[in-house]
Amino acid sequence: MPVFVNTRQELFDELETAESSLAIVEYFTKWCKQCTESEKWIEKIEHENPNTLVIRVDADILSSYAKKMRVKAVPTFHFYSKNKVIDRFVGAKEDKVKALIQKNAKKGSRKSSAAPKAKNAAPVESENDTNEKNEIIVETHE
Repeated sequence: MPVFVNTRQELFDELETAESSLAIVEYFTKWCKQCTESEKWIEKIEHENPNTLVIRVDADILSSYAKKMRVKAVPTFHFYSKNKVIDRFVGAKEDKVKALIQKNAKKGSRKSSAAPKAKNAAPVESENDTNEKNEIIVETHE
């Protein structure tokens, strides 16, 4: 079942949890008809692809972050592997999302072969939470 997040911290935590799998972040709004339609099939897609985590972000609630991530229309799908955006798609086309999952499935796998996570890792709270490679910047507090 897709995970709904309402804060950047929740989003970063979910992406950290999915570090070794393919994660899809869907930026949506409640008023968007296409977003309502995508909600109907996105859960099915996640169920059919157990190595994929779907995270839904309300672009009205996290509007400044959505803007920072260059979300100009909804629904927008960002595909992540190891905290990096590896693909993007705008629109509510189920077949296109499925094709991008297949294309990127090998880049993310839920196998627990990932390196151990840093203790007390937290996202940097600054104007630039991502670098030029779209990697989420994480600062370790020890």
